[in-house]
Amino acid sequence: MSRELALVIVLALLAWALFAVWRGWRARRNKYAHLPLLSDSGAVARSLFDVLYVATTEAGNPMERVAVSPLAFRGKAQLGVEDDGVTVDVRGEGRAHIPSSVIEGAGVATWTIDKAVDPDGLVFLRWQWGELMVESFFRVVDHPRDEVIAELMSVVREDMRKGSLVIDRRPAALVLEDGTRYEGHAWGAEGETVGELVFNTGMTGYQETLTDPSYAGQIVVMTAPHIGNTGMNAEDEESRKIWVEGFVSRDAARRPSNYRSEASLDDVMKKQGIVGITGIDTRALTLKLREAGVMRAGIFSAERLGSDPTDQLKRVVAGPQMAGRNLSAEVSVESVRVVPAVGESIGSLAVIDLGIKESTVHHLAARGFDVHIFPESCSWEHIEVIEPVAVFYSNGPGDPAASDRHVAILRETLDRELPFFGICFGNQLLGRALGFDTYKLKYGHRGINQPVKDRETGRVEITAQNHGFAVDAPREGVVESPHGYGRVEVSHISLNDNVVEGLRALDRPAFSVQYHPEAAAGPHDSTYLFDRFRDMVVTRRGNTRAGGDSNA
Repeated sequence: MSRELALVIVLALLAWALFAVWRGWRARRNKYAHLPLLSDSGAVARSLFDVLYVATTEAGNPMERVAVSPLAFRGKAQLGVEDDGVTVDVRGEGRAHIPSSVIEGAGVATWTIDKAVDPDGLVFLRWQWGELMVESFFRVVDHPRDEVIAELMSVVREDMRKGSLVIDRRPAALVLEDGTRYEGHAWGAEGETVGELVFNTGMTGYQETLTDPSYAGQIVVMTAPHIGNTGMNAEDEESRKIWVEGFVSRDAARRPSNYRSEASLDDVMKKQGIVGITGIDTRALTLKLREAGVMRAGIFSAERLGSDPTDQLKRVVAGPQMAGRNLSAEVSVESVRVVPAVGESIGSLAVIDLGIKESTVHHLAARGFDVHIFPESCSWEHIEVIEPVAVFYSNGPGDPAASDRHVAILRETLDRELPFFGICFGNQLLGRALGFDTYKLKYGHRGINQPVKDRETGRVEITAQNHGFAVDAPREGVVESPHGYGRVEVSHISLNDNVVEGLRALDRPAFSVQYHPEAAAGPHDSTYLFDRFRDMVVTRRGNTRAGGDSNA
């Protein structure tokens, strides 16, 4: 190929690319041509800020650029705050006046917009353009962002200030018991909360995490950066309320964007009194917890933020340790609840509610169990009234070493040779009932991407987990139960750190797993365990009918 021909091809490709860009720009302008022009008001600005105008996008959708004349192209600009609105003067483009009557708020965006980002975030202005809600983004050059945002917020109408869409960054602090301090912004309710600080590695499922009773007493850090994007809805809730003591994220979504959303996460947190913080480096925080281990922490905002930092640290250190803590009574139902079987019933199942999730109940009912959910305060005398075909122990918060009464009920179940299945906290209690000890993990397993190996089949399952304690049992071979229940083996192990992830009693109809086979947010690799439990019950019931009830 000659040099001249190559040059012609390059120029042709360049011309085509420029034409495509021009055509896309023109299409955007035509798309929004019916919306009102932003004419210059001619008013004198009381405050002027040198900025780089980056882009205007549809609110909540930063990938969808909007061609607002004369704000079509990026460029150096002056941001002027007037008594009745905001003027953007883009060099070479013209002045656009945005009246205060359409401005909803201002804030900081820490993600990339049109390849532009700032270490401390871009300032954005949210406003109503005709029927379209948009956001204009600016990189501030020589002024503090808080000063610019305060000026922009000063032109917002009072009735709009009180709306849930106004972004008013209120300061907050996360204080760790070792004295480390992270500054961020208040999220959800304001005030003070103290709990055990843990991290969750799930990329999705924040609503299932928040409503999982196993997180009672804990402040949860989400390692995924954007939380709240899909809002909240009643269908995905795992229990009757949010249980976390506090919530931490890198970037809280300013508004939900999902057809199933019924409310914003921020609004639900405010309504239920959940104190949160956003705008902190959750990657650095997670690395710290991995190295140092989980620890107590506190979130402080509003008037609590103004207290002495030394006093804040004292309040954190005075908070309860998770080790030795029994939280079952805080999360359990107060009276028996019955969920009938779906289809033909195979019998009544006694479920001890130590913090059960709704998806677990649904899976059990779908396998033909009439699910009787008992309060954690029940005794064996309460359970035997329903003549159960099996017993199930749920997940739950707290230290298994502090649940002696539940271990005693489980031993009664083993003595009667009733089928038993336990998950998460139930796995730890089965370990104790069999005679093994439990111990606290350095930082626990929390997320929906935890690899576990089934030692019998060799199959690897990706599991959902949420636990800070584990069973201390021999990993290799078959051993005798220290409490005399025959042979026991570790059925599943974690491929991350070799933690016991499952137990199987070989001389009793009992097994358990440390993870969550119901996994409402996914994955669903382990739902077969509910089928295994059903098969165990059906087989035993058949054998009992054939040979007489030896336990009567």
